[in-house]
Amino acid sequence: RIDEARISISVQLIHARSNYFIWSHDFIEDAKGNTLSELTNGIVDQIVVSLAGYSGILHSRMFSNAGNISALTNSQANAVFWFYHYLTRQNEAVFKEALSHLENAVHQDPTFSLCWSVLAMLYVDSIFFNYDSGTEQPLARAIEYVDKALAINPACQHGNITLAWINIFLKNKSVAMDAIEKSYQVNPNASYFTAASSLGMALLGEYNRSREFLDIAVPMNPMPYWWLNLPMIFSNLKDREYSKMLFHARKVGTPAGTQEHIFEMIALFYLNDLDTLKHVLKGYVRKYPQGIEHALKSWPMILFDEDLIEQVNHALTEIRSLKGELH
Repeated sequence: RIDEARISISVQLIHARSNYFIWSHDFIEDAKGNTLSELTNGIVDQIVVSLAGYSGILHSRMFSNAGNISALTNSQANAVFWFYHYLTRQNEAVFKEALSHLENAVHQDPTFSLCWSVLAMLYVDSIFFNYDSGTEQPLARAIEYVDKALAINPACQHGNITLAWINIFLKNKSVAMDAIEKSYQVNPNASYFTAASSLGMALLGEYNRSREFLDIAVPMNPMPYWWLNLPMIFSNLKDREYSKMLFHARKVGTPAGTQEHIFEMIALFYLNDLDTLKHVLKGYVRKYPQGIEHALKSWPMILFDEDLIEQVNHALTEIRSLKGELH
């Protein structure tokens, strides 16, 4: 519907074979100064980000090659929703909510590989973000759960990327690389997993392969996840391209918990922009009093490139010393 002031577009998504209603949304845009094609292209981009890939409403099981798979139960769908909600609202409260729903889902149906896989991912995340997972051995729990997932479905894409994430923590580079490549091959059209493969290769110090994955992932679906910028951040840090690093650090979209502003501050330190650094640090310390200390522990756990570890540790140690100068 078009009038002089605005354009109103109603969009519905319906599964063609079953006539099942999936999703709808109304877009209202200012008609002045915009062509119809510009408006519709912008709306299409919004729809793609909302729906496409494994982060959207179109569920990963639609892409499964494992044959006929029954529909998700309400409990399973709710649990998977909480996992993806955690990805975009990364904090301890949402983490615990997702953990609870997923534990309940696997208790109700122990044959559901996807829930086992993302549950294992949450337990590994609890180590990196220092979240309370309710167990003293979250990595052992993650290994147990991902083994269950892959025993049920060896082609589970979430299971293979979680296996890679676990082996990054275990410092098993070859196993992690194999799991990343296997996850990608399950479905090369899945933008979330291609992006996750890019991040994994960057953590492993395989920057060329990381960039290959990133160049595939972003055009498919420019997802908002904060970690999507890390491959370029690491590559720029490796090359001492600190201005470029700062650009990508400031592109971070979704909340990153205690990792917010960490690489922005590191770039500012190496650019010797101490005034801006102190301004950012003041707000960061107010929000995360122990954040710098946590970053000093967390990044060496998953980075394989000793040069990057040295640069990160040096910058964060110096940044930590600036806390006493804040007022």
